[in-house]
Parts: sequence; structure tokens; C-alpha cells
Amino acid sequence: MSLGAETPKSYRTGETPMPGDRVKIADDRIDTFLLSVHSRIRDREGVLRSFSFPSSKPMVFFPALGRRKDYELGQVDMQDLMFIGRAL
Repeated sequence: MSLGAETPKSYRTGETPMPGDRVKIADDRIDTFLLSVHSRIRDREGVLRSFSFPSSKPMVFFPALGRRKDYELGQVDMQDLMFIGRAL
């Protein structure tokens, strides 16, 4: 058993995930979340904030946009994320 965190797996595109990356929840994976979360994450770009310890799952934050408030989604499986771009 390792005491350190695992190396985060890559996105679907093969990019290595890094904090600050712009991400989106894949359309085919939105249905795996609770219904109350659907409208908060659909068609929005989030920011990968950090990785949880010890599971190394990405923590995703969706900043406020128009009338939509900011939303902290928390731990997400890497297979649910689509890479949009590196931090600005």
C-alpha cells in the first residue's frame, strides 16, 4: 500500500491534467450526476482546482456566469471530464 497519492490519469484526449485547466463535463456523462446538479453543470466550463487526497480525483469549480452562480462540484471521475484548455 502506497502512502503517496496516485498520479492523476489523463483526460480522454491524452492531455495530462493540471490544476487550472479549463474542463467541461462530457455530455454523455452528465446523466450520471444527481438531477439537482444537471442544470448547474450543463453547458458550462469549469476549472480544475486540485486533486483530492488520497484518491487523486480532480476537484472542479464552475465560476459564476451571467445569472448562474458559482458552483463547487467537488470530486469528479477523470472519465467524466473533457479538456478545454490550459489555464490562461
